[in-house]
Amino acid sequence: MRRRFFFLVSVALFLPSVAWAQLLGPSPYLGFGDSPFNGVPFEYFWLEDFEFGRLDAPGVTRSAGTVIGPGGPTDSVDEDDGFIDGSGSDGHSMYRSTGPSGIVFTFDATVLGRLPTHAGLVWTDGRNNIRFEAFDQNGVSLGVLNGSHADTSMLGYTAEDRFYGAIHGAGIKSISIACGLPANGGELEIDHLQFGAASVPVSVSDTGSELWLLGGSPNPFQKRATIWFSLPKSGLARLTVHDISGRLVKELVSQSLEPGMHTASWDGSDGVGGRSRAGVYLLRLESDGLARTARLVLID
Repeated sequence: MRRRFFFLVSVALFLPSVAWAQLLGPSPYLGFGDSPFNGVPFEYFWLEDFEFGRLDAPGVTRSAGTVIGPGGPTDSVDEDDGFIDGSGSDGHSMYRSTGPSGIVFTFDATVLGRLPTHAGLVWTDGRNNIRFEAFDQNGVSLGVLNGSHADTSMLGYTAEDRFYGAIHGAGIKSISIACGLPANGGELEIDHLQFGAASVPVSVSDTGSELWLLGGSPNPFQKRATIWFSLPKSGLARLTVHDISGRLVKELVSQSLEPGMHTASWDGSDGVGGRSRAGVYLLRLESDGLARTARLVLID
């Protein structure tokens, strides 16, 4: 029925491998308007609603599951039949008969250009003891979300549908969803698999209690790069550019700032207004005795 693909920026961006990750959900979901990813300025984004009867979004594979629908036990996202009417029976969904075994979706950076920073899906039917987990590029868990919102039917009702997702600046390699207990069995249905890469992977809430330097965009850059950073509290912040040997090239920020997200820019000039040579540069953010670094590449 409907499958969205956005490609907004053609140049690859390289973000620092920060450990920060944000898990999202479970939150009610009747259509894409309920997605926390709706409105994020992605470089690329795929919403796979299975309405072509298959998984055909590029750069993602599944461990198990079959696309079903319409009719029968189908429980798709409510809006996929064209109406918000409390029923998902007339759309398509991804189904597995053994819910406790779950489904794993794995992303391929070679196909996509880079791993998604945002990935999620909608659980639409099955038993309770729902478990969502996301993993980084090394297979390390980014965290687990648990849910208990299943109704007692397999009739396509959509009031129980919930979004589960994750954001991770260094990239998400895979996400998994399972439900039920091995002793009790049960089925699993999901829909609206969605994933994308954003230059600055902070879209749902600010970074909160830590100092973050989220890198620059575009990266590499030629004329000007915008740099995002976040402070946990008010105080003096200093943002500087250094060459690869550590020599100071230019001071971008040196002032007292309020907590939250801030931006600065660098046009490739040095401290006296001359053009810096093409190459790799280091950004350094210092505040309240803490420091963070990130790489930025200047090209001719």
